[in-house]
Amino acid sequence: MNEKINMSSKTRIKWLDGVRALAVLSVVLCHCTEAIYRINAADMLKLSPLSETAAVIYFTAGRLGVPFFLMISGYLLLDRKYTSEDCLRFWKTRCLRLLVCTEIWIVIYRFFFSVLAGTVPDWKVLIGEMLFIRSASVSHMWYMPMILGMYILIPFAANALQTLDKRLTAAATAVYSVFAFGYPMLVSVLDIFKTEYGLSLQFSEGFSGGIYGIYLILGYLVKKGLFKNCKSYVLVSVSLISFLGTAAFQMWAFGRGYTFKLWYTFPLLGLAALLIFVWFSRIKEIPFYTAVRFVAGYSFAVYLIHNIFRRILIEPVVRLGIPRPAGVLLLSACVLVTSFAAVWLISRIPKAGKFILYTK
Repeated sequence: MNEKINMSSKTRIKWLDGVRALAVLSVVLCHCTEAIYRINAADMLKLSPLSETAAVIYFTAGRLGVPFFLMISGYLLLDRKYTSEDCLRFWKTRCLRLLVCTEIWIVIYRFFFSVLAGTVPDWKVLIGEMLFIRSASVSHMWYMPMILGMYILIPFAANALQTLDKRLTAAATAVYSVFAFGYPMLVSVLDIFKTEYGLSLQFSEGFSGGIYGIYLILGYLVKKGLFKNCKSYVLVSVSLISFLGTAAFQMWAFGRGYTFKLWYTFPLLGLAALLIFVWFSRIKEIPFYTAVRFVAGYSFAVYLIHNIFRRILIEPVVRLGIPRPAGVLLLSACVLVTSFAAVWLISRIPKAGKFILYTK
């Protein structure tokens, strides 16, 4: 998720910092929306049109975060050649440290939720989580074993991509995308209409890395300039239409009594994320860059810690009795402020940042 960059480096890619900052804000917004609202058809239909629309817009914006992070990784890591020494160094500096960081946070969250519940941690569950054979105790930690699996094969994928023309890579990616994005949407539409077709995807997405690998490759293709001839007004227009189409699809599904859980396989969401990423790549100067750089530099650390503060702050915010759309924004702001303050303080502790927060 977080391609670590020295905070004082003069070689930072400013627009990538902009995307990284936007990504972590999106993730926090997504999880705070889920804390305030229940994203299912039964509960959504009880809301006023304004509140339902706000919930869906917030949730859709929040779902852009992970595609942004993956495309950043693809942009930075796939456009290079890895020797055997480079591969070993990558595994040591990225994969091993990320593994240690992941295990630390699995333990932290397991003990945190046990303390809240007044129970003793279940060691069998904890060991299963640490071995990646059980779901983690907190939802956002699903990303960690996924990106670890991707990182292990990054050097091999990068070396293979260097031998291919970008148009061939794009063509293969398009084929895989038809199944990775199209099939889940087809199933959802058939389910909404209560149509029984007994579908079962037979096409193997193997070497594509599935939906997450496709986002990595899309980031690489942006780096190679595949979308450079697309007009900026087209990028903005189509990304907005795709975003609103994603929101509209969810509301349509809820209206028919179907609980559609938006995921990264939804084609319009993926298209919106890609086009926004391409548009950012054309920005020469990022407004308020000092603040953006700070947010970007601690983005992964905030991703790791923010659910602790979300859990602590949700009840005080709900007790205020303010409308839920405002509650989501207030909770998001409070979680962001406390999370950034916490990671900044932790990073001051010698070596803590390196192992706990996965920073340099």
